[in-house]
Amino acid sequence: MSLSTKAMKASLSISSWLPFKKDMAVTKKAHIDFQASSNSGQFNKRLVDKAGTDGIKKVVNAARTYHYRMTLPWDDGGYRLLPSKLYLEYTQEMRRLKTEFNVSVAQFINDYPNLKLKAQQSLGTMFNLNEYPSVMDIREKFGFEIDIIPVETAGDFRAELSQQEKDKIKASIEKKSSERQANAMGDLWNRLYTCVSKMAEKLNDENATFRDSLVGNVIGLVDLLPDMNITDDADLAALTEEVRNQLCNVTAAELRSNKVVRKDIGSAAQSLVDAMDTMSGYMKAAA
Repeated sequence: MSLSTKAMKASLSISSWLPFKKDMAVTKKAHIDFQASSNSGQFNKRLVDKAGTDGIKKVVNAARTYHYRMTLPWDDGGYRLLPSKLYLEYTQEMRRLKTEFNVSVAQFINDYPNLKLKAQQSLGTMFNLNEYPSVMDIREKFGFEIDIIPVETAGDFRAELSQQEKDKIKASIEKKSSERQANAMGDLWNRLYTCVSKMAEKLNDENATFRDSLVGNVIGLVDLLPDMNITDDADLAALTEEVRNQLCNVTAAELRSNKVVRKDIGSAAQSLVDAMDTMSGYMKAAA
């Protein structure tokens, strides 16, 4: 099966109003008061209280984290590769996050007049009403869009060209697609390597502390990898199952309370890291 039947390209575009403004007067005064050069720094004031935009920032961070988790690197145009098996899950979660984003923005817009009043009190003489967009203008500064398009193939051009020119273009498209596909798979290998090596490092250090996410991240990754293995890489599939069988049948609480279990899982994790270090192919591309 061609890549175009197993994956598609997805882009995430989020825009927000940044509630910061460089204050030239305060910056200049600081340079004079501290006898500092003009390029030594600048003062950026916060136009509204941090709590006013925290809800929006939280959703934005969650959306970007989820987008990168569910997709693979592809091109330089902002698109990433979304495996077809994850399309439904991805679009459902993104719709939920977009709704949450819009709700948070609406709440911010509703609070905006009060936030300006509070800023006037907190900023004192630094407050400048002209630095605040109108309610109508500030709403336009927020956006949350997902774009999903097919993966281009070597036959996706329609110009009237000679056969020789067509062959050159097809060869170029196929070469770029192959390179991007290898890079995408390398990203998967790298995710697995990073996750397992972090577990090995933590568990083999008797003085290290760790959160429940140390195990949760490994479990989450091995659950996701089979659907992201767009080339059906047998080595990656086998290694994923090895990680699942050896590292995922234990809780973080057990690892903290049982030194024997911690040592065994730590040794198993290190053995898997050592095995990945010796593997060829995509692992070398990821490195």
